[in-house]
Amino acid sequence: MKMAKVLFSFIFLVFFSLGAQSQNNKNHAVKTTRTLYFYSFTGVQSEQQMSVIEQQMASIKYVETVKTKYKPERAAGQVILTVAIESKGSEERIDFETAKMKQILLQNNLTPGTLEIKAVEEKK
Repeated sequence: MKMAKVLFSFIFLVFFSLGAQSQNNKNHAVKTTRTLYFYSFTGVQSEQQMSVIEQQMASIKYVETVKTKYKPERAAGQVILTVAIESKGSEERIDFETAKMKQILLQNNLTPGTLEIKAVEEKK
């Protein structure tokens, strides 16, 4: 009888700890949020300058991809960044710093234009 109580207690503790561990793992699932940033600017001198901008933008934290568009007749360009931020749980929030984008444009003697931000829908 005493052995049955000990065995029952042991089984109860094992199942309880497994359930708690399972719940704990669900709360720490990693979620990746992707966002597109479209930043237009003027004052572009050459295609080479656009390549420099592209390389510098790619070095910003959380940037996944960089694309550029260049219109030489208007000395204008646009950079399109895909930013991927991983977060664990709903309470942890990491924001992308768009000021770094503007800083890169200003350092290259460009005039920042408009910034558009669009969320990317995740395919399931």
